Amino acid sequence: MLWSYKKAFGSFNQLSKDCKYDKAIQLLREKSKDYEPIADGMESLLDKYQFAQSIVGSLTRPFVVVDVEEILRITNGGLLEILGQSGKPEDYYGMNVAEFFYGDRNRKTVLSTAMAERRSITKEVEFPSRDGRPLNIQIDAMPLLRETDRKVLGAICIYLDVSELRRKEAELCEQNEIIGRAAERATAVADSLASASEELAAQVEQTRVTTEEQRARTGEAASATEQMSASIMEVAS
Repeated sequence: MLWSYKKAFGSFNQLSKDCKYDKAIQLLREKSKDYEPIADGMESLLDKYQFAQSIVGSLTRPFVVVDVEEILRITNGGLLEILGQSGKPEDYYGMNVAEFFYGDRNRKTVLSTAMAERRSITKEVEFPSRDGRPLNIQIDAMPLLRETDRKVLGAICIYLDVSELRRKEAELCEQNEIIGRAAERATAVADSLASASEELAAQVEQTRVTTEEQRARTGEAASATEQMSASIMEVAS
């Protein structure tokens, strides 16, 4: 009986290590009815595991999942593309996540902070990609907690590349500054023209007044001349 137990579970363990979970459960069911409760429990756990895997696998945005030791367990091609990493996601499984991102396993990451502080973290960071491109990345990191006792099991982080958006914003700001400077120059020119117009209007008004004064003086002179001529004519006669 003991030998049969060891053999059954030895085969079960090997199949489990090879990720052949369905065959491992089927093996238990075939060996003995005594193993039915274990098989049922394993099948329930497998369903939950595969459900969680399907959720993670359906994520289209770049992401990474690490364990409590900050070892990369799951990622996708989207994240490799953003970072300029070559190869397949599976090539990086088992790597320290700080080394994966920065090439420095001693560097602190937002994933470690999320696990240590047991809280979600959302922020934008700037760092160069592996191929030298400057990146602006919005990150959403959160710890993964076991449902029963809230023990930290690892962390997940989802990424959004906003580099192009920030570049466009910078271009718009630069264009706005250029437009602003042009508007300031135009305002200065308009103010100068307005001042010149006011000065010209004042000069025209002054000219008009001077002309009227000269016309009045000319009229007075003509009147005086006429009077003088009349007086001379009277004396002459």
